[in-house]
Amino acid sequence: MFPSLPRLTSLFNAAAVRELSTSAAQPKARMLRTNRGSLRSKLVLALAAMFLAILTVNEIVGHVVISPEFMVLERSSAIRDAHRVRAAIEGELEHFKDLNQHWATSLASANSADWNNTNLLWACIVDSDGTTLWLHGQEFDSDPTIAKLLQLVATSTSNKQSNDNSNDPSGILRTENSCLAFFSASPIPIANPDSLSTSPASRQLMVGRKFTANFLARIREQTQVNFSIQPPKQPNSSDSMVLWETADALMVEFPLPCVPIADISTAASSTSDASEAAPQPSSANIFIRLPHQIVSRADHTFSLARNLFILGSVSAILSLLLILQFLVVSPLNCVRDHFNSVGVDGATPSPLALDCDDEIGDLSRAFDAMIKRLNETQQQLSDASQASGRSEVAATVIHNVGNVLTNVNSLIDTATNRVGTLRVEPLQMLACQLQEPDGSPELMQATPKYLEGLAIKWKSDKDSLAEILATLNDNVKHIHDVIRDQQKYADHKIEYRTVDIASVLSDAIACCEARLNENLVRVAIIGDPNMTAIGDASLLLQTIINIISNATQAMTHSQPDSRTLTIKLTQNSDDLHIAISDSGCGMTPETLARVFDAHFTLREGGTGLGLHFCANTIKQLGGSIHATSDGMNQGSKFVIQLARPKTNSPHPSDTAATTHHRVPS
Repeated sequence: MFPSLPRLTSLFNAAAVRELSTSAAQPKARMLRTNRGSLRSKLVLALAAMFLAILTVNEIVGHVVISPEFMVLERSSAIRDAHRVRAAIEGELEHFKDLNQHWATSLASANSADWNNTNLLWACIVDSDGTTLWLHGQEFDSDPTIAKLLQLVATSTSNKQSNDNSNDPSGILRTENSCLAFFSASPIPIANPDSLSTSPASRQLMVGRKFTANFLARIREQTQVNFSIQPPKQPNSSDSMVLWETADALMVEFPLPCVPIADISTAASSTSDASEAAPQPSSANIFIRLPHQIVSRADHTFSLARNLFILGSVSAILSLLLILQFLVVSPLNCVRDHFNSVGVDGATPSPLALDCDDEIGDLSRAFDAMIKRLNETQQQLSDASQASGRSEVAATVIHNVGNVLTNVNSLIDTATNRVGTLRVEPLQMLACQLQEPDGSPELMQATPKYLEGLAIKWKSDKDSLAEILATLNDNVKHIHDVIRDQQKYADHKIEYRTVDIASVLSDAIACCEARLNENLVRVAIIGDPNMTAIGDASLLLQTIINIISNATQAMTHSQPDSRTLTIKLTQNSDDLHIAISDSGCGMTPETLARVFDAHFTLREGGTGLGLHFCANTIKQLGGSIHATSDGMNQGSKFVIQLARPKTNSPHPSDTAATTHHRVPS
């Protein structure tokens, strides 16, 4: 009934040879050219990307590192200019104080002071009692600011120690008519202090000089800084320096060492030192405007360097491309054409005629050596392929037979359990009692009825055992069909016939009946099973058995009342679809992507050949198969698509009938 072992070996060899011949018959189909761009274009893109990266880094360095450093340098230069201007004005103030002391000394020696050509606004002698003798500019006597200043000088005169000139009032102030002026007060020495009843330091000479345009021009020339004196624009303290930027220049603002009116009033009403008073807003600030020369020159220099770098880089890239075209791209094109002629067009291998002593020449010589080596190993590869083919066929046969043997074992266990439940002992006891001479009449009367019931029970057991043995016989026949179908596959003589789908589904459920019953799986068929398709009934039966076995295994950990195997049948004018769904553990997207790969399995002890066989078989029958799942614990679905036979009769519409199958326990 079964083929012998030598016959199976010959079948395996035939399958391997057929597989090799099929692979060799389509060499060009497996060596498709894929145009992914030339080496030259890739080099251009790589160099362009590198060039853009360098430009990007260059711009980032320019804006993040260089420009801020030049701005700091420009601000430092502006601060130095501001300090230089302030020092020059303070030096002029010290010079004016010295000049005032000279004038005071001249008055003490009865020499008349020369007020001409000194730009003095006023000159007066102030006594400690507040008496003022105007020598020049008496019109300022009505100026409130000058009046407060005279009061300050009188107060300092009364508190002044003899020959102490360190705290002589001096500074810069703004008069009532907004005129800026230096002022200074110096004590007038007394030639013969013994003849006087008052203190020698009781009088002071207080003078004021206007800020003239010539004075400001001289300071600008001396400091080489262009500045102006204006009312404050930025809120600041009396000693702070403020920098801000405009569109084309850097502005520096700092206060003049002016004595505000509030300070004069405070000093006049208190004997405390003026330097300890709280700072007051300045009445005049110095403004320095510095054009962005450093930053603009730096930007210009940086832009020039960048343009030269771009020009040099483009020239270098073009030169490099020409060199690569001559030294690399052209020889590689020759190598590529030769490889295509041998590998794709099937030309006879011949040596590469490249006059190169570099790595490309080494590549051509290595190619010749590779062709020689490939010819030597081709036979070894053929032998290995045959052995691999025999192993693949043997593994497939073992897997399919193993599925059937699993059902056979379940049927044998069921039959054994049924035989163990046969009630033979009570019948033996009845026979012993009937053999007794003094048997009771009631026993004799009840015996026919008991025997009748026992006969009915045994008949039911007989029918059940007969059904199990019939199913067992079908499974044994299916093992024979597996080996016979493998012979067809090896000989490449599959006969395509019209397959009755109802018969295939019935046989598949019957073969898996014991295992379905053991796992409490409910089978539901949706649609009219009376459909036909083009294919091989035995191969389609093996495929459906494989899918049902996997689905049953996937539902072993589900709740017993939710274990349902659904087979849905649909058809259209050309195709028939068999969708087999389970309520098992489901599959992840990663598992779905490899579910039909050979030797891929997530089940311990699995071979990974069942679904791989299904995919190959359905493809061999001219159909297709695919799997879907909504995720873990969401079940899985396998859909088989087969061609329908071509008939002139109208196609019946899909029905919605549902048939439920439950294996009786």
